[in-house]
Amino acid sequence: MVASSQFLYEIAVQYTDADKIELIRNGTETEHFYQAFGKSNEDKEKKTIGYYGAVAHWFAWEKVCYVAERFSDCDIVIVGEVTEYREKLEKYKNIKLLGEKSYKELPQYLAGFDVCLIPFDASTDLIKATNPVKFYEYLRGKKIVA
Repeated sequence: MVASSQFLYEIAVQYTDADKIELIRNGTETEHFYQAFGKSNEDKEKKTIGYYGAVAHWFAWEKVCYVAERFSDCDIVIVGEVTEYREKLEKYKNIKLLGEKSYKELPQYLAGFDVCLIPFDASTDLIKATNPVKFYEYLRGKKIVA
């Protein structure tokens, strides 16, 4: 049996021997995201705080709105499908909802991020069970706040 997070591993050991379970965390296509390494838009007027991924029930919208208020001199760029909290996020002029983009395009957005967000609501079982791939994608030379 394979578990991709500690949370799932702990559930699995309730049903089988620990020596029959492997904890294998996620990874990423390093070369694909390495395209963003060392690139930034130094000539931008504002710093960019970025996130790519879905915005759904496990998304910590309150924290993103707090960041928008606290860092009103920065743009917060969200790349991904928004199925919840759109009206709350759209209240802030510095939050830019770009919609879903192709996997191929993600490194160009990552290159423009000065700081990357993983705004997950860690109280949900879904998030406890994840080992977010975007963390490994963001690691290509970017600062990460989770």
